[in-house]
Amino acid sequence: MDSSMMWTCLDVMNLSAHLGIGFVLLRSRVEKRRPATISLTANKSTTTNKMDNSSNLIIRRVENIIKSQEDKRLYRGLELSNHMKVLLVSDPTTDKSAAALDHDRKYIAGYMSDPREVLGLAHFCEHMLFLGTQKYPNENDYSKFLSEHNGSSNAATYPDHTIYYFDVVPEELSNALDRFSQFFIAPLFTEAATDREMNAVNSEHEKNIPSDVWRKDQLDKHMADSAHPYHTFGTGTQRIINKNHFTVNF
Repeated sequence: MDSSMMWTCLDVMNLSAHLGIGFVLLRSRVEKRRPATISLTANKSTTTNKMDNSSNLIIRRVENIIKSQEDKRLYRGLELSNHMKVLLVSDPTTDKSAAALDHDRKYIAGYMSDPREVLGLAHFCEHMLFLGTQKYPNENDYSKFLSEHNGSSNAATYPDHTIYYFDVVPEELSNALDRFSQFFIAPLFTEAATDREMNAVNSEHEKNIPSDVWRKDQLDKHMADSAHPYHTFGTGTQRIINKNHFTVNF
């Protein structure tokens, strides 16, 4: 396993120590950026003192991940002490590093978890997480950092989970991960951003109205059993969100 993946592995464990949610996927280009903190042989691994200090963060490793014979990438699975599951992927051909976090438990995981009185709340929270954290309070810090380092990001809210992801040049993966992880540790949810993102959610809904795909999808939900969480409206509107007083606890 290459040194870039070893370095990423330690970084992810340190940054993930407080998250406890979802699933992370990383892919790293093979190149020399830092001295390796893990030394591996084919069937045996040894660690440096630095790794020993972090070893209590890992409760399970998975090395024998099944893959296609034509897949030349290297994989490692981890389960951290907070039960966060991590998949590390090393790809020698890519020119970007990337990460994704799939939030599928605790708090508001997807729009089927929305309170009936605030339909669209999970989608609204997805928008809000991008707009400042305690460590990086500037609303544009995350997007500005990625754009300055040939990166991009996005997120999507699904019925039972929400996924956030980004890519960036390999040299800036650690800094990007630090900003990314703060979404799930200490988001700000400022009043100014709240008003603006309610408008953004409403605009997204209005954009979807003429789409037959979206209309059929909403009809499918509407015709579901009214007692089932699938009978919902996941996008939300300004009117629905704004008319209700709610508190999101992190």
